[in-house]
Amino acid sequence: ALDGGGEAAPARASADAPPPPLTVACVKWGTKYSSEYVLRLARGVRRHLRRDAAFVCFTDDASGLEGGGVDARALPRETPLHAWWLKAWLFSADARLAGRVLYIDLDTVVVGALDELAGFGGAFGTLATDGMVNERRAGGYNSSVMMWTAGEFDAIHARLRDDFEFITAHIYKFDHWLEMVVADAHLLDAVFPGQI
Repeated sequence: ALDGGGEAAPARASADAPPPPLTVACVKWGTKYSSEYVLRLARGVRRHLRRDAAFVCFTDDASGLEGGGVDARALPRETPLHAWWLKAWLFSADARLAGRVLYIDLDTVVVGALDELAGFGGAFGTLATDGMVNERRAGGYNSSVMMWTAGEFDAIHARLRDDFEFITAHIYKFDHWLEMVVADAHLLDAVFPGQI
């Protein structure tokens, strides 16, 4: 397991140091979500984030994203990963991300300030399943929102890529995989109560 920082790691970046570069990322795969979901998310991020950040969408179809202020990058074609498992590819060096990464699912609506969340300084943050009606379970992770430093969690992708068929024969969701490989993640909804 990888150490996600738990309670011992700093929950917020130091106010004295300049913030590292920030990339807000999403994944659009298949036809469930159109390019309009990406554009709405990008507009919401720009409206509610005061600091500079790149907005990157990893996708298998970049049509409709032109001119929307979105850096559309191709998802890998030679990978066993598909559907929600493609989130793991963002942890790989091949994703070419730098600095801090704030991942947000396409079905998430940004309705308030993102500045504190963007300043999260812990090793790895994600959401808790507690209180999410659709999860029907407590004590787990929900990867609708995640934050980490690029390059520090490549093992999430590498282990999954190397044993994808075996892992997915026994584990249904990417979130369950995260629970197994990232110990003690910061739960962002607890770190920032009332904001998520």
